[in-house]
Amino acid sequence: MEPILKIIFIIAGLAGMALVFKLQKAGSQGNKKEPEPKKKLNNLPEKPKVDAGMQEIAGLAKLAAADGVLTGNETEHIHNRAAELGIEKKIVSELLENEIRLTESDPETRMIDKNKESGNIFEGYIASRFNKAYFTLKNWAGDKYYQGIYAEATVNPDLLLCFRMGNVEENFAVECKYRSYYYQSGIEWTKENQIETYRRYESESKIPVFIAIGVGGTPDDPNDLFLIPLREIESVFLPKSFLIKYRKLDFKTKNFFFDYANQILL
Repeated sequence: MEPILKIIFIIAGLAGMALVFKLQKAGSQGNKKEPEPKKKLNNLPEKPKVDAGMQEIAGLAKLAAADGVLTGNETEHIHNRAAELGIEKKIVSELLENEIRLTESDPETRMIDKNKESGNIFEGYIASRFNKAYFTLKNWAGDKYYQGIYAEATVNPDLLLCFRMGNVEENFAVECKYRSYYYQSGIEWTKENQIETYRRYESESKIPVFIAIGVGGTPDDPNDLFLIPLREIESVFLPKSFLIKYRKLDFKTKNFFFDYANQILL
């Protein structure tokens, strides 16, 4: 056979083999199965959701422990609410204990305690100036708060009293504010939103509210004392020119008197 013919036969054979290989490969790919999608694992636990009930109890615990003291009423209220939400008593007790430990080690809480202590002393001083023969202290509101959150009773005036004389029986409330000194010839006695809260309380309860303000000296022996009807107050800042009209000059020697006819505390 001529050399040229041999070369042609070899090339044709190689081409044929290449074609067969290509067809076999294409056939194998055509028969290949598509990968099955991964099955969902339905038995895996879902990502735990935030428990709204525990959030509420944790918030109440922080609120109650904010001043470093848990009263019996506060503890009972939190446990009762936790029971309504189906939370175990043991969990709540541990939560309360932890919050108390945290507040005891918090320097900011200790500062709040100091301010609150002064406020409590002044409230006690004001309460002591009502003659028990005529006045009954019906309620002494607490003062618990945490990061701007207040218990409902906290926003009410500090003292709720009842005046009785003969056939007369009149209720009224007193909010107590103590300041160590005057600032810019006056005092800022509260916040704007708190005035509205006191006004709403006065309107809804239909009893007069008075603001007792002590300035200077100590909480249990202030230099100046003012007894102001809430209805006369229009601003959070009270200048001395306004305060002087309601100054009680004899407060260190005489108890308070309630003029029920004119709804004035003297």
